[in-house]
Amino acid sequence: MNCSPKHNHAFVVVDYLVDGARTVAGLMDGKARLLGTSVVGSAGEARFVVGDGVRHLQTLEGCRRVYFDAVFGRAVEQKFGLPVSNDFDDVKVVGRLLEDERFHELERQCCPAPASANGAVGPPVVSPLSMAVERSLHRARQIWSAFAPGQLMGRLVAAQLQTVYRDIELPVVDATIHMIRNGIPVDLELLRGIEASHAVQVEIARCQLSEAAGREVNADSLPDVSALLFEQAGLPVLARNRDGSPATSDIVLRQLEPLHRAVGPLRAYRTAKPVLDAAHQLLSHYDAVTGCVHAELDPLGTVTGRFSCSKPALQALPPALMGVFRAPPGYGFIEADFSQIELRVLAQLSGDQAFVGAFQDPGTDIHRRTAAAVLAIPEEQVSIEDRQTVGKAVNFGIIYGETSQGLAHKLDILCSAAQSLIDAFYGCYPTVATWINFVQQQACTSGIVTTAYGRPRRLGDVRSRDPGRASHALRQAVNTVVQGTAADLNKFALVRLFRALPDDCRLLLTIHDSFLLAAPVHRLQEVVGVVRQILESPPPGFSVPIKASIRTGTTWAQCKEYS
Repeated sequence: MNCSPKHNHAFVVVDYLVDGARTVAGLMDGKARLLGTSVVGSAGEARFVVGDGVRHLQTLEGCRRVYFDAVFGRAVEQKFGLPVSNDFDDVKVVGRLLEDERFHELERQCCPAPASANGAVGPPVVSPLSMAVERSLHRARQIWSAFAPGQLMGRLVAAQLQTVYRDIELPVVDATIHMIRNGIPVDLELLRGIEASHAVQVEIARCQLSEAAGREVNADSLPDVSALLFEQAGLPVLARNRDGSPATSDIVLRQLEPLHRAVGPLRAYRTAKPVLDAAHQLLSHYDAVTGCVHAELDPLGTVTGRFSCSKPALQALPPALMGVFRAPPGYGFIEADFSQIELRVLAQLSGDQAFVGAFQDPGTDIHRRTAAAVLAIPEEQVSIEDRQTVGKAVNFGIIYGETSQGLAHKLDILCSAAQSLIDAFYGCYPTVATWINFVQQQACTSGIVTTAYGRPRRLGDVRSRDPGRASHALRQAVNTVVQGTAADLNKFALVRLFRALPDDCRLLLTIHDSFLLAAPVHRLQEVVGVVRQILESPPPGFSVPIKASIRTGTTWAQCKEYS
């Protein structure tokens, strides 16, 4: 099973057997152990090497290393000091790019639920080590079967996915490991205090709600809340959801609050409960050894190619919790995000001269300009409210394929008025409408849409006989191309950040279009300059100017204060 640089066509499949969760965050557990490595060579010969197997892996340095999940595999190597090869393949990434459902079962085998032989993470393993070794060997043989015949990489080339795979997805692997292992520092005492105070608020609101209703009310049940408000209390239905049910959004509840004493406690419950739930999640994933939470980041966790963040989910955290993330002593946080990146992508892809021109003028506010255009008033007469509601709603509604009914519901206006706003947008930016029609026709013809950099997505429902499903798929087509291209830009920038940052700086997280970093206080402004230069330098072929919004602070909350 020896390899040499002269035989660079050779490859070796590796599957690491660890005592604990098969995740990068799971490896942060101080009790995690590497039990051994299953190795399958190019010819299909398999063996299990007990322990770290450093010497054995050193004999394979000339081989291309094949993992099912390179993020986990390379994290194991970094954690336990194994030889790391920069010549590698990731079977899971290829399977996801090809959208091949046959890889789902292999993913379940290679990324099983957390388990531990010592009880540190998840339930204890009841099977003997020999059975765990057999499972590891079986996984390695399965990975070899998927990769070895050459068909997998051949299909990647045939699908013209080499650029996405080699230039976008593989370079992101090490940056992803870096972020998960760094984690985000947490002020534990502050977090515990927030959890305790909101637990009290939730209980008080629950009791007051039941007292006002004269019965036990499940505040988490929309049917129960609806029955209380509109059947038992007889309150007026001020708005309806898309499915026709009475709306109970906070906008509605604010108007109903003077009419019944149950509404106030319900609003208080809905304010406190998400904070309590999120605090529970942060505490359950807090690492007492590192003082951080190490969320799981999946570079292909969404269908559009965006990162997903879970265990715990750090996107859309309640503002009350942002202050618990505190930079280490001597460090500060830097949060940077692309400004209106999806709208800039839409301008780039559509080529609409008026839309592109709005971004080429650094003094232009695209939401204010759109609001002025669709309301047929001068820009200086656009109010802050019109910019925030009409301008933003129409701009982003176009990307997400918002219908007149959806826009009407969002702005609380008539459908005819909403349609007039949409028509006015297309009147101002006619090439955007032409481009959207082209994307949707392409989706109907081929069932596939691709980003500007070749990332594909199949949309089988565009040919559905169900008008609702077909219409939804057409909206997804446009959103996929725009959001997917933005995701590609994000990954290009992430890799450049990872490679350019000084050694004493830490890349902590990427969510949607933003990045969170930590840097020494005395170097904050220097690093801000590096970050801005990288984010505002578009990749070749992207001509619309890109702008970054960058904020600093000692807590994540302070970074949010200026956004």
